Amino acid sequence: MPTAATPIQRARRRIERAGDLSKHFLISASGGKDSNAIFPLLAEYRDKHPGTTIGAFHYTRCKGMQCVERPIEVLCKRYDVPIHYLPHPDMARHLYEGFCRPRTAVAERAYKALIKMTDMEDAARLWYACLLSNTTVDDLLPQHEEDEAKLSLRDLDVDPYSIWVCAGQRLNDSLERRAMLSSFRRQMKDVGDLRLPTGGDVGINPKQRRLYPVADWSSNEVLAYCRAMRLPAPADLGGKDSSGVNPANADAMLALKNRYPADFNLLCVRFPQARLLVEG
Repeated sequence: MPTAATPIQRARRRIERAGDLSKHFLISASGGKDSNAIFPLLAEYRDKHPGTTIGAFHYTRCKGMQCVERPIEVLCKRYDVPIHYLPHPDMARHLYEGFCRPRTAVAERAYKALIKMTDMEDAARLWYACLLSNTTVDDLLPQHEEDEAKLSLRDLDVDPYSIWVCAGQRLNDSLERRAMLSSFRRQMKDVGDLRLPTGGDVGINPKQRRLYPVADWSSNEVLAYCRAMRLPAPADLGGKDSSGVNPANADAMLALKNRYPADFNLLCVRFPQARLLVEG
């Protein structure tokens, strides 16, 4: 009787399947243990498959917070992965809720123009495609008084939408994530009068180029792998908020103040109301 595949073997198979379609990978690096584990898994694949590239991006609410950024940058340096920082999609909502300043008509307009997570993923893909094409996003936009941009998407060496976004979501995080990570198996594509499966499976979404290598790992399995690979520990903010540094989370703000006071003070410059959550 064949033995069951180990968690690492299952992750390798997902990455291999993804690599058959595109060998460009972009890690959504939160700084938490789950996304940290993706770095060595992809680096191992890159070592075996010439032409593979790996980049990373991080959604930040406040650039410069070392408790979150330092583990990410350690991993990026160790595995030779370029990193790009983008505004957190929740920034507009925080502005509206008054964490930057009192609610105003301007802030309300910002709230109505909410940023979608998929928009930020596409922005990260575009940055990475430009990097791989030895250009910048600025070259895709008219500058100053120019009527046209220097380049278009067709001029890039890499199609942004061929790049895999790799994230650390797992089935046992929540019922919502379990449903999301399992739904890919039902993906279909119209081919003439037929509807054919696109090859989606748990943890791999070929249609939207999303990959979740550790989707079916337990929390203990992720922790064991991180220890075995000697990966840097994520920020300790209590509970499940180990990387988000959410200024609306009172427990996370109290932990941030007590354990990382310099980062707490930096965050409060941008989100003054966050201090009130812990100091009254």
